[in-house]
Amino acid sequence: MQTSICRMIKSELETNIAKAETLWYKSLYSEIETLFAAGDLPSHDHTHHKRVWEFARELLVAYNISDYPFIEGLLFACFFHDSGLSKTTDEKHGMESWLLLESFLSEKNIELNELLEPVREAVIEHDNKEYTNTGQAENLIYKLLAVADDLDAMGALGVLRYIEIYDRRGIDKKDMVEKIISNLNMRYWFVESKLNFDTDLLQRHKQRYDESINILQHLDEKKLALILDSIHNLIDFDALLDKISYK
Repeated sequence: MQTSICRMIKSELETNIAKAETLWYKSLYSEIETLFAAGDLPSHDHTHHKRVWEFARELLVAYNISDYPFIEGLLFACFFHDSGLSKTTDEKHGMESWLLLESFLSEKNIELNELLEPVREAVIEHDNKEYTNTGQAENLIYKLLAVADDLDAMGALGVLRYIEIYDRRGIDKKDMVEKIISNLNMRYWFVESKLNFDTDLLQRHKQRYDESINILQHLDEKKLALILDSIHNLIDFDALLDKISYK
């Protein structure tokens, strides 16, 4: 009986994810791609938003959430959470992101009804990596968006993303690695607190976190300067992954 119920929930979840993606994925991806087309911020462009949604799908399965309106709201939040970085690179870009999402919803005549406020709060507050707003604890959209966003900060690609955005925010090279590790540790603490019920999933992402820390601990000033120079010359992130390896 229990197995049958689990299969029904999984089937409903897969069906509702497919429904939301069929309705909105292409237009969301295109919208974010267009927003970042004129810029040079590959760390947070449309490909980042795509990866965050892919992590969010993984979390929907882990949390057993099959409710269609929730899935749709989370999809919108994932694809717009960093859209404000097309306007400003400030850490407090969440409000700009929300204004862009609000405009998109109005243009498409989409009503999120009771999920409007949770989505708004999640998008505005997602980059509070000190996790100081205790009111967010009850907002499941925020929780899944924040974890999915944090997961994309891990691994070799995550380190490259950190380096680019910290450089754009004017953080000095000599302070950069220390600040990245501090921020990454906070992110992993949050991820661990939200995924401790799923040991397999948590262990898989802990390996990605450990990879990030190993890279950063072996990232000397010369290698960091080389990576920054490559980023300034708009070399594709995939081409930089070998350069950042600590092996």
